[in-house]
Amino acid sequence: MTADKLIELIDASIEDNPFYSREAILALIQSGEAQLWNTDNSILVTELIKNNQSGALSIQVVVGGGELSEIIPGLTTQAEQWAKSLGAKKARFDGRPGWVRAMRSYGYHEVSRTAEKDL
Repeated sequence: MTADKLIELIDASIEDNPFYSREAILALIQSGEAQLWNTDNSILVTELIKNNQSGALSIQVVVGGGELSEIIPGLTTQAEQWAKSLGAKKARFDGRPGWVRAMRSYGYHEVSRTAEKDL
């Protein structure tokens, strides 16, 4: 994947996401705090999260973009297997209802909903 394509996919994946900037995502990847999973046309950026109370590990999707058929099951399976090899017990993502529906047949289920308003 070219650097320009990576930037294009990151920008598209954060278009409606006020919590991440391109610079922040690139910094997470470059520092090793986040993992980049990619094909020529798709990306998935994840973080390995350690629960402060229990110490349990989980993998959390930060952003994803590109071709759905490449992300699910391809990139998600790679990321899940990597995290499981490190002891992770859960894989999580926050997303719109369409993502939850798409991931349901791969063992994901909805555990919460988030509501927000502009201030």
